[in-house]
Amino acid sequence: MIYEIAAEALATHPEDFSIGHAGQGVPDHSLVLLTLNEAKKRDWGYAAGDWYRGWRLTKKGISFAKDVE
Repeated sequence: MIYEIAAEALATHPEDFSIGHAGQGVPDHSLVLLTLNEAKKRDWGYAAGDWYRGWRLTKKGISFAKDVE
């Protein structure tokens, strides 16, 4: 699941979620996990889950994503 999220993050915001390797942008999984953990905090409340159970958007996260889209 994290690999799909990282791939989407890289496709959407390559400058924010990638590291350079052999001249190409590669998803930075640790940065994606850090961002998901921040989005999960009570202050934000946009995401729920973890590495093992998978990640999902909360209702607040879905609403935020629709506004950004």
